[in-house]
Amino acid sequence: MHSALLDLFDSVFARLSSNSAAVAIREAARTIPSAPKPDAPKVAEKLSPEAFVAKIWGTFDLDGDGALSAEETTRLLHNFTGHAVTEEICAKFLKSIDDDGDAKIQPDELSNFIKNGIKLTAAERKEYSARSDAHGTIIEFFNEVDLRLTGEKTSLPQNREMPKVGTVKETKEEETMINSVVDEIWKRYDKDGTNTINAEEFQQLMSDACETGGDPAAKPTVLESRKFLRFLDEDGNDTLDRHEFHNFILYGTHMSDQQRIDYAERSPMHAKLMIFISVLIGEAKKKQAS
Repeated sequence: MHSALLDLFDSVFARLSSNSAAVAIREAARTIPSAPKPDAPKVAEKLSPEAFVAKIWGTFDLDGDGALSAEETTRLLHNFTGHAVTEEICAKFLKSIDDDGDAKIQPDELSNFIKNGIKLTAAERKEYSARSDAHGTIIEFFNEVDLRLTGEKTSLPQNREMPKVGTVKETKEEETMINSVVDEIWKRYDKDGTNTINAEEFQQLMSDACETGGDPAAKPTVLESRKFLRFLDEDGNDTLDRHEFHNFILYGTHMSDQQRIDYAERSPMHAKLMIFISVLIGEAKKKQAS
């Protein structure tokens, strides 16, 4: 599968010389191989909520007072959702757990909260998540808890798996090419003229990538788009500016083969975004050459 994925990314650029961007994406999407059926996994022993809380407590109770403050709760949420959380959402999260009203979370309160949360069905989680950003964050927390209770691999991008700021040297040619790509994206998707891409506009960008790539089922919800956007959002203002998107494309072009594989394997949405950006870069290269 790894070699096939590498061929997929490499072939996108070659196909652009004779095909349109839309055709290139469709062809690339069709070549994504189905993952081989894995061997039957060993059934992991699932921790109880109480044992799980005891296991992680020392990581977040930094002052050792036996309770999680608002600041410590923010660290907990950041760790379990993979993105920055506003003070307002943190306050709502804490309030939903704090049974005794002391503005802190006790181990038994967190255990009970997890015990009730992991009982929610997929349909109930979807309905609850759609109510607000705060509700969505709570469901993100429960989803990650589900994985960690059984010791499964986290679903979160704990490492950005891209070169860090300052480690990539951009050539003048790359700068010109990527600026051209960003200009095209802004022209298509900055509908409100704020010179930034918000969650709704980013959702449209991702939806177009999935639709054109032949996988409409992979279209993200607004909540999913917001989560993905926060992964790219360097200053935490819940929008993408040109500099942030420029950096994302620059880092993408400098990713190693393994980093591209890991990035694409996170989800169909990640794979489609990588293909989408690759096509835009290829188009920019064609314009430069003409």
